[in-house]
Amino acid sequence: MNLAIDIGNQYTKLAIYKGEEMLHSTAYKKFKLQYLIDLHKEYPFSNAILSDVSGDVVKTEAWLKEHTHYIRMSHSTPIPLENKYHTPNTLGLDRIAASVGAWAMYPGKPLLVIDAGTCITYEFVDAAGQYMGGGISPGLRVRFKSLHRYTGKLPRLKKADIDYLIGVDTETSILSGVINGTAAEINGIVDRYCVEFPDLQVLLTGGDGKFFETYIKSDIFAVPDLVLKGLNKILIHNL
Repeated sequence: MNLAIDIGNQYTKLAIYKGEEMLHSTAYKKFKLQYLIDLHKEYPFSNAILSDVSGDVVKTEAWLKEHTHYIRMSHSTPIPLENKYHTPNTLGLDRIAASVGAWAMYPGKPLLVIDAGTCITYEFVDAAGQYMGGGISPGLRVRFKSLHRYTGKLPRLKKADIDYLIGVDTETSILSGVINGTAAEINGIVDRYCVEFPDLQVLLTGGDGKFFETYIKSDIFAVPDLVLKGLNKILIHNL
């Protein structure tokens, strides 16, 4: 069995795989090593891969090195895609992993992966399996926070499902602007990719991925654990 760990800006996500079949997944706001030890008792995984963007992983990494065949995901880790990014050392590891996960599901097709989290990232993989790059923009949480922080009177709001375009007070106006505006951004970018690549497959993931499903007009495939799926595929590729 394999363990994939994705330490992001807000959550630590873990998944157990038997080959490419996910057996278990979970997420923690505040991760503790004991959680991993307990998980190993239930699922005695022998291989592990970890991707970290912001956490302190010294104790976790030491335990994994002692108990598993361990890989620390880095920019030099071999992946089953050709990376055409001009500055590969600056490319987010979660962006790489999501792209690998998408390619594992749809090999031979042009792919657009939208990861809606703290940031909204767009990843494009061509039909030949080349990661070409994409885009980065602020996620919902960042947009709400920025409106509050950089203005004198606007309140800080959280995402909420809305069915209107015209806000009738300050709060509904902010919700309309942020949510409809973000949805319009996503739909517009998808439309532009579809013009250039008519056979495009669009995948949606990330913490806000489920939220945006009803706001995106294109045919998409939502994959909540795409980054973990990609990490597991990278682990298998390196074993």
